[in-house]
Amino acid sequence: MALVLLGKSACALCGQVLCSDQDNVLIPAVPIRASSLARFADVAVHLGCFMSWSLRPMLIAEINSYYDAHYRGMRYMNEDGSIEDRDPTQDDWAKPHG
Repeated sequence: MALVLLGKSACALCGQVLCSDQDNVLIPAVPIRASSLARFADVAVHLGCFMSWSLRPMLIAEINSYYDAHYRGMRYMNEDGSIEDRDPTQDDWAKPHG
């Protein structure tokens, strides 16, 4: 997971400082195949920047593809950048995410 020093670290999308009074997204350190997205592995961004970013769906798909392959779909990234673990004993764990 990205190392973030609130008040010092910059958003990987806009370059402005990440602060504790803002919602931020930590993008996990997973291998990303799309070269246009590779620099966004293991970084932090403002939630607002993430939600308005045109490449967000593509990054989420890359991360969820990795999670499907390596966590058998029991971990996934939501549309808002949050990461969740699914319990395979629950009825809805196998439902498509996204």
